[in-house]
Amino acid sequence: MLRLGESGLAREILDKVCRLEFQVIDAEDSEDIGDDSPFTVADAEKERKLSMCMSEIGHDWVEALLLDNEDESPEFAGKLLEVLDNEMCHEINLNDFNGLFSDKLLDYIEELLEKKIEKIDADLKVFSEESRAWWEKYALEKKKARSQHHLLDIRKKC
Repeated sequence: MLRLGESGLAREILDKVCRLEFQVIDAEDSEDIGDDSPFTVADAEKERKLSMCMSEIGHDWVEALLLDNEDESPEFAGKLLEVLDNEMCHEINLNDFNGLFSDKLLDYIEELLEKKIEKIDADLKVFSEESRAWWEKYALEKKKARSQHHLLDIRKKC
């Protein structure tokens, strides 16, 4: 769809598909169903149930969002960061989209990332002051590293 110039339709479809979550409510005893957590497209990719790899789908999602964008507001920058935080987009670098980011949009994203990193640092400080599960701390550290990577891409102007 992106190659056909239908970025708006591609964005709408990818927004729905990439955010899709479902749960098995009632099933016979099965080893495949271990908990009540939702099953996502990322989970389907891990189980090799997709014909495309997750990073390709995530790349198309971000590209469709950028091509369909007519608004360079802080709100759009926040929406873009939300998409980049989705597991489908974890292997994506901002420099993969050269020419699709305006300087103004990059400035908004940079500001949001700096605030996000400050919040994560504050949360990590709380972790050092009280004992919590190590995986929560690890998840925060991964988020921080990912945000720092995006910030570096922006400062290099992608």
